[in-house]
Amino acid sequence: MPHMIPEITEKIKFIYVENKYAESYFIPIDTWAKSEIKKVLEACSKVNNENEIEYLVEDMGIKDVSQYEVVEGYGCRLTAPGFLDCTDWCVFDTVEECREYLQEAFEICSYCGEDMPEDDSNNCSNCNGEYYNSKKENNIC
Repeated sequence: MPHMIPEITEKIKFIYVENKYAESYFIPIDTWAKSEIKKVLEACSKVNNENEIEYLVEDMGIKDVSQYEVVEGYGCRLTAPGFLDCTDWCVFDTVEECREYLQEAFEICSYCGEDMPEDDSNNCSNCNGEYYNSKKENNIC
């Protein structure tokens, strides 16, 4: 079993945050307490609210916020169950786009996380998950 396995969310809201160093992050809004979620959504709907957003994401180690918006989609990343290890979230319009991204970016089966074989197999030998062959560029990651 691989150390890092794919994780794909249901369709949920994320806040996309970019700082002045051109680093960007997708943060699942449901990781915050309900009172914080309300503050984030209210702050994103206001004009001139940079200080409010910056304060809310500061606890997550994101400094010098320059851009933010609320987006809705399917989030995907690799995670290590039982450990704190994980990759950054990427957000897409469909689960299929998530699976394709995970496969192409990490060269793994997007269902179980096993390494992709060198041959042209269409399915994972571990879980029988289907590999994607086409490359689409429709992500917002």
